[in-house]
This record gives sequence, structure tokens and C-alpha cells, in this order.
Amino acid sequence: MFGRKKVELSKESIDALVTLDNDIQAVREMLLDVLDASHEIMQRLVEEIRNGDCGVEAFAEEPKAEPKAEEPKATQPPGDKLYEQTATNDPDRVRNSPFTRAPRSAQVKWLREEVLGNGEWHNAYAIAGDYANDERHLRYLKHAISGRLREMHEDGLVDRRRSKSGGGMYEYRLKQ
Repeated sequence: MFGRKKVELSKESIDALVTLDNDIQAVREMLLDVLDASHEIMQRLVEEIRNGDCGVEAFAEEPKAEPKAEEPKATQPPGDKLYEQTATNDPDRVRNSPFTRAPRSAQVKWLREEVLGNGEWHNAYAIAGDYANDERHLRYLKHAISGRLREMHEDGLVDRRRSKSGGGMYEYRLKQ
């Protein structure tokens, strides 16, 4: 990188690099310990399930619950599963995402019919803001919706212009 030039580092830089190396080694060791523990736990669970010692019947049929009447929504997001439980410490955290387990065709259909159907210009960030439940979900949706709208533009389905509102770079509307 520096060719034949000799580069001398200050003592502070060398100390910082040594500290960084020590920290990386410590994190590596901790990760190996976590991996070993998780493998051991998985092996125990598999053995208990195979032996039937855990009191849980694997792959048992669950009783069918009566379907609940849902309130009609103005715009129904696509996907075969509207609510997805996320892997967090909060068991009550539910995400309602227009892109939850939906194929590309369903996402495009939803964007065309429900979001862009009014003929107005829409910003991907504003669309994401309407459907996100929390900050992490908002970041995900901004990226996902922006990417899908970009693909729709490349396919010739929507018009694009520079965004006149804050947030995203572009605004989109269905081709007339």
C-alpha cells in the first residue's frame, strides 16, 4: 500500500492496535464458547425430543381455532402472513409489514393497486413511515420499498422524478 516508503507509527497508534488485537481475540474466544454451548444445548434437545423425555409431542396436530373477524382495512398489505413475531426479548412485539413473506409479484401488485393507484407521486420513505411499527422496521421498509420501486422503474411500470420532499431521493407514480 505504501510502496517502499517507511512508515513509522506513534506509540499511541501502536498501543491502540495492540488493544484492538486483544479485544478481537477476546471476542473470538467468547463466540467460540457461545457456539459450543449452543451445539450442546441443541444436541440435548434433539435427544430429549427423540426419547420423548421432554413432555412435548413433536409435530402434534394443534387444535384449530375459530377464525376471528378482522376489521376491513383501507389498504391490505400483500403476503400470506400479515403478522410476524420477531426474535426479540419482547414477546408482544408484532410487525405488520407489506413485505412480510410476500412474493415479488404480490409486492408489486400491492404497490400498484393500493399505494400508487391514486396517480400521485409517492416517496418510498413516506410509504415506509405509514406501515412501520418501530425504528428497525422503518429502516427495513425504507430499503425494501425503495428497492422494489427502483425495480418497477427499471421494468417501465412507474415514472420517477427527484424527490421534492425530504427523505428519499426519488418519488414514483404509476405510468399514465
